[in-house]
Amino acid sequence: SMVVIALVCGWWGDANPSSHRRHAAVHATTPYGPFPDEALISQTMQWVDQVVIGNNLCPFASSARQHIRSTVVRGDETEATEAVEGELMRLLAVPPEEPATTVLLLTSARFHRFEDFMKRAVPPAQALAGTLSFAAPIQIVPFHPKATYSEAEDDAADVSTRSPLPMLHLLRDSDVESAESGWAKQHPAEEPLSIQERNGAFLRGLGWERANALYRPPWLE
Repeated sequence: SMVVIALVCGWWGDANPSSHRRHAAVHATTPYGPFPDEALISQTMQWVDQVVIGNNLCPFASSARQHIRSTVVRGDETEATEAVEGELMRLLAVPPEEPATTVLLLTSARFHRFEDFMKRAVPPAQALAGTLSFAAPIQIVPFHPKATYSEAEDDAADVSTRSPLPMLHLLRDSDVESAESGWAKQHPAEEPLSIQERNGAFLRGLGWERANALYRPPWLE
């Protein structure tokens, strides 16, 4: 399904600092908080290039990379929800035949723990997307430095959903369908749903230490 593909991949675009807005600033209480917006965006794009594209974790990523809008949100739930709403409205205004996607980078300590991020940031964002984008669906795809979906401890497969800092990827279904169609034409013998299994096998083959060391932003050094 498209949702499975989106959760495995997401996809990414140009990290042009001039293309982002800065939302309400708060005191830095996270390892990445003291870094300026441009550095956070740059580090995120390095992760995309080195991990996502470099290891072919998402076959769609390289072709869609130039269509992203990156925004740093330095506030709590209120600011994050406002940012999501604004970006949803912006994406809905873009014609479906024109690629467009948004990445929101959340620096507040309110989202630093994975459990808090999944409770405080993701449900409100997904609820907004379900309400505002009913006619032209937009998915909210979460990534987090400590993302853990496997029941096994230190499962290398979890690295595919781990980003340098908490992130919400706003992804239009129309773009997923377009990328999926293009990918399927180029790979007629391969099922898209095998991407998740392939990534898990690749990362587990590397082992936890190597997979976890594929990319380390400066705030983790």
